[in-house]
Amino acid sequence: NNITIAAKKGGGDPSANFSLRLAMDRARAANMPKENIERAIKRGTGELAGNKIEELVLEGFGPGKVAIIIEAVTDNKNRTLPEIRTLFTKSGCQLGNAGSVSYQFKQQGVIRISVETNGGSSQLEEKTIESGAEDYKIEDNEMVVLTQIADLQKVKEYFDSQNIVVESAKIEYLPTTTVDLSTSDEDRLMKLMGELDERDDVGEIYTNAR
Repeated sequence: NNITIAAKKGGGDPSANFSLRLAMDRARAANMPKENIERAIKRGTGELAGNKIEELVLEGFGPGKVAIIIEAVTDNKNRTLPEIRTLFTKSGCQLGNAGSVSYQFKQQGVIRISVETNGGSSQLEEKTIESGAEDYKIEDNEMVVLTQIADLQKVKEYFDSQNIVVESAKIEYLPTTTVDLSTSDEDRLMKLMGELDERDDVGEIYTNAR
């Protein structure tokens, strides 16, 4: 899905399309077959026959009024929207309109790096400061580097030049406010996210659950 979207937006040449290159790197890391990657690119550029590919950003309210943003790609919006709406309704949740929860998030470049496999936290912190990143934090043995969207490519390429292995680099929705959930609401949210994640047309899912 991410490969298709990137190819649709910026063309099928990864050397000239940074977003596509990142999506291909993630696909290879997940052991996606080469032919599947090539087919996803052609689907995005329109070289494969079929319906027009559309990118959807859906917003909704989950258990405990948690905010949810879903990035999806589909060749049939009239199928995808009702099916995702049904998943929300069955979970006692509600799919909202554009803008209903996105104001609770900020889009940023996010680069994730394993601390353990890249020389430890002190060395990584030094390199991160030199990279031109906006901010960083360490969570669960992972360095999470935050950048301005326009600087994502530059910072990623700096880490590459320093032989630092980047786990992922992409634009994400980061919550500006968070919500505490009860155990039961957390279980319901995980169930809903699992059902969404099983869908081929759903790419990324973001929430503001703490």
